[in-house]
Amino acid sequence: AEPAGQPMKVIGAGFGRTGTNSLKLALTRLGYQTYHMEDAVIRGHLSYWARLRTPEGGTDPEEVTRVLDLLSAWGYNASVDFPTCVLFKEQMRRAPEAMVILSVRKSAETWAESFLDTIGRPEFTEAGAKPPITWLIPGMAVAKQWMFETAGFKDVLKITKEEAVEVYEKWAAEVKAEVPAERLLVHQSQDGWPPLCRALKVADADCPSTLGELYPRGPNDRENAILILSTMKFVVDYFEAIVV
Repeated sequence: AEPAGQPMKVIGAGFGRTGTNSLKLALTRLGYQTYHMEDAVIRGHLSYWARLRTPEGGTDPEEVTRVLDLLSAWGYNASVDFPTCVLFKEQMRRAPEAMVILSVRKSAETWAESFLDTIGRPEFTEAGAKPPITWLIPGMAVAKQWMFETAGFKDVLKITKEEAVEVYEKWAAEVKAEVPAERLLVHQSQDGWPPLCRALKVADADCPSTLGELYPRGPNDRENAILILSTMKFVVDYFEAIVV
């Protein structure tokens, strides 16, 4: 049963780079307190997520319960993006009435290119596992390794486009197989407000599209993601240069 705190009402099962930042803004506009990777980083939560990875490379069920209890206690009632998306089944067991949203791109190839250009790029993953990033953002490297491995990747430092396409397609198929049709919305950002409002039972008169509002575009676009990740790599390279 869901512990005291906020029950999860919306469960995002889509990977990062599928419009999850825009989806977070949309859910927030509809009144949900939405958890996204950005929250995990900014609020210093990655050390909690890092504890989910066992020394053997699996997932510790007690730590899963602990981190989901924390999300509830912190007041979140919706989740999107990594790292929560890889726990969609665990979240469903705790909140059997929640709507599940599988955010997707127009094709697996489009997603794979975006993923490998940004958060999945091996050199950025490698940089995140080195000082001073490990000091500045504790837990980031292990949390990232855990969530990518749980998603289905074999080696986070050797991800290819072919593997990314395969993992994405397999994940989407698993979500569709696990979630009852009446509880699942497969959504692309260009689908906009109407299907989201219908799935979440928002009255037509209250749907933002009816009020003339465009579906939000998240600030975490490709250019911003690359800038952040490139800056992180630069900091690591500079640190190594001055230490040596």
